[in-house]
Amino acid sequence: ECYAEVTNKYTFGDLEVSKTVTVPAGYTKDASKEFEFTFKLFSDENKTTELEGQKYNYTITPASGSATEGTITEGGTFKLKDGDTIKFEKLPEAASMKSPRPLRLVTRFLPRPAIPVLS
Repeated sequence: ECYAEVTNKYTFGDLEVSKTVTVPAGYTKDASKEFEFTFKLFSDENKTTELEGQKYNYTITPASGSATEGTITEGGTFKLKDGDTIKFEKLPEAASMKSPRPLRLVTRFLPRPAIPVLS
């Protein structure tokens, strides 16, 4: 008989996304306006294979006030206001994220950066 010992190693990283609203001179921001985003992660650069059904922890840190924590399932939605930042925890290293509106990424996947693709 032959036995083999297999060790699976998974690399994870965190991703932070912030929402920043800019308005032309003479206009006023609506600080209470929420913007909804769909949390879509893909396991490939071509964004064809979703990581469906996977759950991830997150923390939303508002521009003012206390942070809130929760869990989101891939394909679920989250809302951000101007100045809010959401941090997704322990995402697969090679994952990419897609969004229909521009997002500013404020950190990167660690330890070896995977480039989140936003389109």
